[in-house]
Amino acid sequence: MITEAVVCTALGGALGALIRWIVTSISDRYLGKFSWGILAVNLVGCMTGGALLAVPGFSESPTSPVNVFLVTGLLGGLTTWSSLATSSISGIEGGERGGIRRGSLLFLANLVICPLGFVLGLAAMERLV
Repeated sequence: MITEAVVCTALGGALGALIRWIVTSISDRYLGKFSWGILAVNLVGCMTGGALLAVPGFSESPTSPVNVFLVTGLLGGLTTWSSLATSSISGIEGGERGGIRRGSLLFLANLVICPLGFVLGLAAMERLV
């Protein structure tokens, strides 16, 4: 049986994945092989997640259709550890000059910047609400 939560998750996930693909495709084409797009979508996703937590009542209803669509679906499809890991490892294993440095930098940048983005999103929304 297909429930409202399943539909919200699927639609949000499809939209998030599509946005991630568009951003990373454009980034790779115009900014080179560093995978700036992955860093960008992970940062935006973390900032958005932090901001949503500050919205009154949002975290109190984790199974609401809006919450499931936005957090589980959209942000789940948008942000990605699997793409980050793939890009990082392919940079390391690619045998290109600077591949190890580039792959490690990408991974560490996401590991440090994204949690900071979450905190910044939370703090910004708390000031607005």
